[in-house]
Amino acid sequence: MPVYITDQYVRAVRGGVGEAKTGGNYASSLIPKLVAKDEGFEEVCFLDAGTSTNVDELGGMNLFVVHADGTVRTPALTGAILEGGTRGAILQLLADQE
Repeated sequence: MPVYITDQYVRAVRGGVGEAKTGGNYASSLIPKLVAKDEGFEEVCFLDAGTSTNVDELGGMNLFVVHADGTVRTPALTGAILEGGTRGAILQLLADQE
């Protein structure tokens, strides 16, 4: 799935409601999603609002990266990322495999 990485838009900021399940968290990703679609991408990856140097999350979901050696990484919860039950379940499954 081709992913568009934006440093022009932010999904959420620390101290806001980024870590809550609210419609506003998804609404802020709609315009960047349209931009991405126009460029031929299927999803948007947002960078952190503070520095635009760290991966935050995708438009409607948490992000997990699987490296060639099999290690899996996901951004830390910073107050701008939705914790989510699926995220927690995946992390638990990975921990149980160790």
